[in-house]
Amino acid sequence: MELVVAATERTTAATDALQALAAAVAILIIRRGTAPSLGRAVWQSALAALMLASALGAIAHGLALATSTRELLWQPLFLSLGVVMALFVVGAVRDWRGDGAGRRALPGAVAMAAAVAVSLAVGGVQASRMASIRFLWEFDPNGLFHLVQLVGLTLMVAGLVRLLPPTTPAAR
Repeated sequence: MELVVAATERTTAATDALQALAAAVAILIIRRGTAPSLGRAVWQSALAALMLASALGAIAHGLALATSTRELLWQPLFLSLGVVMALFVVGAVRDWRGDGAGRRALPGAVAMAAAVAVSLAVGGVQASRMASIRFLWEFDPNGLFHLVQLVGLTLMVAGLVRLLPPTTPAAR
């Protein structure tokens, strides 16, 4: 397999791969730092779907593929992103209404709100028609989205570790 020629597509692929890795690390952090629960399962599933979508994005953006193959890859990628969004809603509602969330919500909610704000703001960058910019490497709006979204993912994990029940010291 050959890499795509466009530098911005390669950086988009690299940031997609980095996002997939970050989602995998987030799954491990949540698994090790929180007790088994419905909330943990929902959020880990959302992160797994994000990891899949990001890995598929790295392939679609980074490899020189036939148009038909690339179009085929977009189908499970978009499905995975839909699953991510659906599970985010399920997780947020569960965290909002269940398991005594009111007592524990504030510290985690601040980080979660910051994560949502970052995601919304960076979504505007991705949707823009701006040209590529050079910051160490050349980035198009997709690559910038992935790079900044890593900050949002970090904030989300920080919030989840505060919101979900902790593991017992013996379980860590």
